Amino acid sequence: MSKKKVDYKFDVGDRVAERPTRTFRLTSNAVLNGAKTKSGTIVDKEMRKQRYRNSPKGYSMRPYVKVMWDIRSVAEWVIESRVIPESELQEQIDMLYHEVG
Repeated sequence: MSKKKVDYKFDVGDRVAERPTRTFRLTSNAVLNGAKTKSGTIVDKEMRKQRYRNSPKGYSMRPYVKVMWDIRSVAEWVIESRVIPESELQEQIDMLYHEVG
C-alpha cells in the first residue's frame, strides 16, 4: 500500500486566524462566547492520530498546526480545520452573522 500524500492547507509562516464561533444569547440577553478571534503565525505542522472507532485501524490521521498567537507567549497546537487564512476572517464573520440573523 502506498502512503497517502498529506495536503496541508497552510505552510509554516502563514498568517491565520481562529475560525469564529457563534455567540449564544440567553433569555436575559446575556451573550456567551463573544470573545474576539485570535490571529497568529504558523510555526510547525504535523499529522496526529485521533481515535476513530469506525476506521479499520481504530484511528484516523488529522493535520495539526502549531500557532504562535499574537496575544500569547507560547505556541499552541490546533487542528487545522479550526483556523482560516487571516485574509478570509471578515468574510467568515459576515457569513456567521448572516446565518444567525
